[in-house]
Amino acid sequence: MKKGSLAVVLGSLLVSGAFYTALADGMPMKQQHNNMGESVDLHFHYPIKGKQEPKNNHLVVLIDPKIEANKVIPENYQKEFEKSLFLQLSSFLERKGYSVSQYKDASEIPQDIKEKALLVLNMDGNVAILEDIVEESDALSEERVIDMSSGSLKLNFVEPKSEDIIHSFVIDVSKIKAVIERVELRRTNSGGFVPKTFVHKIKETDHDQAIRKIMNQAYHKVMVYITKELSKKHMEHYEKVSSEMKKRK
Repeated sequence: MKKGSLAVVLGSLLVSGAFYTALADGMPMKQQHNNMGESVDLHFHYPIKGKQEPKNNHLVVLIDPKIEANKVIPENYQKEFEKSLFLQLSSFLERKGYSVSQYKDASEIPQDIKEKALLVLNMDGNVAILEDIVEESDALSEERVIDMSSGSLKLNFVEPKSEDIIHSFVIDVSKIKAVIERVELRRTNSGGFVPKTFVHKIKETDHDQAIRKIMNQAYHKVMVYITKELSKKHMEHYEKVSSEMKKRK
C-alpha cells in the first residue's frame, strides 16, 4: 500500500475512533436553525369602542405618566409607551364627554383648575425585562430560553382640591414572556453501538423583537384594565365621591 493511502486510512480510523468515543461518553451532537418569522414592530394602540357622547361639563386633569424602565428597555420604547398611554387615555375620556387638561406634574395645576376639575388621574410604576431565563417545559426533552417582564403600574384617582385619593388600582405587568430559543434533546438509536444524543436549538427571535413583543402585550393589558375602570358606572361613582369631598373642604 502506498504511504499516502495508508495515511488516509489511518486518519479515517483515528477520526472514527474519536467520534465513537465521544458518543460513548455522552457528548451531544448539536444542530441549530432559525425560525425567526416576521419582524415585530411596536404597536402601542388599543381599539377604543363606543360612540362619541355629548359634553358633560366635567373636567379631568391628566398628569403625564411616569414609568421607570430597566436598562434592557430602550429609552425611546419607554417614552413611546408613556406617550401612547396618555394620548389614548385622553381620547377615551373625551369620547365619554369629558374635557381633558394635561400637566407634567400635579404641582403645576393652578388653583382655579383644582376648584373646577372633577378628577386628577396620575399613573406611575415600573417595568423591567429579564433576559435569557432558562425555563423547563413539561416535556423533559425540551427547555426554553425566554425573556420575561416584571413590574406593575398604578393609576390614582385624586380629588383635585384636597389631593385625597378617591380610588387607585394596580396593574400587574409581570410574567409576560417571549421565547428566544427552544432547545430540544433527542436520543436516537440507529442500530449503532450507542444511542446518539442530538441537541437541536431553534432560534425563535432576538432580544429586541422579544422586548417589542412583551411591551406590546403589556400595553394592551394596561389599556384593558384602564377602560374597565373608566366605565360609565365607575365614573359616576367617582363623580359623586369627588363632589362630596369638595363640599367638605
